[in-house]
Amino acid sequence: MFLLTGPYRSSFQQIFQSHSVKEATLNPAIMAIQHKSNGVLALEVSDEERSSQSPSAETVGAAVTILQRDGIVIIRNAVDIDALKCLNKVLLEKSEALAAQPGIHFNNDRSARNISQPPPYTVDLMFESVWANPFTAAISAAILGPNPRVHFANGNTALGRASGRQTVHADLGSRHLCFPFGIVANYYLIDTDETNGSTEVWVGTHRDTTIEDHDHSPGAVGGVSSIKPELVEARRAVLPPVQPAIKQGDLVLRDLRLWHAGMPNKSETARIMLAFGMFPWWYQSPLKLTLPLKSKALLESWKRKHGLDFAAEFVNEEWPDPKFRATIDSMNPAIVY
Repeated sequence: MFLLTGPYRSSFQQIFQSHSVKEATLNPAIMAIQHKSNGVLALEVSDEERSSQSPSAETVGAAVTILQRDGIVIIRNAVDIDALKCLNKVLLEKSEALAAQPGIHFNNDRSARNISQPPPYTVDLMFESVWANPFTAAISAAILGPNPRVHFANGNTALGRASGRQTVHADLGSRHLCFPFGIVANYYLIDTDETNGSTEVWVGTHRDTTIEDHDHSPGAVGGVSSIKPELVEARRAVLPPVQPAIKQGDLVLRDLRLWHAGMPNKSETARIMLAFGMFPWWYQSPLKLTLPLKSKALLESWKRKHGLDFAAEFVNEEWPDPKFRATIDSMNPAIVY
């Protein structure tokens, strides 16, 4: 059964009752939904689901409920830890060298020591548990519709010994829809909390935000994705942000519209988080992955198995440079805003 604590208990009971679902009838394989003091709900899945890698209707339903309301949900221990350890070792060796490259772009303020670092684009390092996680696939499809399209695969590295932070922002720079149209799956490669750069999140801000909330003033710190400072402070007075503790192996799903910010990693070791962005098949996002041709058969097998479609162009390179093609134009000219 579901175990609920804290201020969310009554609201979740109302949700269940309004849909004629009683707590006692829920599959006991779902161990708990816990409300932590950090304000982000975590869902613990059953051992059976974890071993079979087959999400139950109860797990998907609970995750969708939380994600729709809060804009973010944590699925505990849903990712293969050995795969994460391998990726962390590979990428950690490149992090400082990447940051030292001339002209490297730092996300927001340079003092935040926050850079983009994509996952390895080689077949032996494209782990299914990360690239085509079944919990990611099932929950995304429940919100976005059949065959969600993965349009970007990137990473965010918070280098150690940082002092600054990012501005509060949403990962959008143009007019966007006011209902769920983009979901980001985050995979933290190590245990993460406020000491080593857990992302600051503003729970619930996805529900009524628009592009008008973004700071379009000339020279705005963080660019057009940043939220207007006065709106940030107004929200802080009502519901301040939180930095959730994420364990290695946890899956974090968030609505693309959710306000968030990269925070300083005060430890000595870089914190690497991978991010995969998914959209509905009809959205026609201009973002594309550039992947080695050798990975094509692998991606096609994942689509058959999990339903995830990959918007990619394939090149004869082992580790191609990522190319993100984005415009500020409407993705689909038939969309009515």
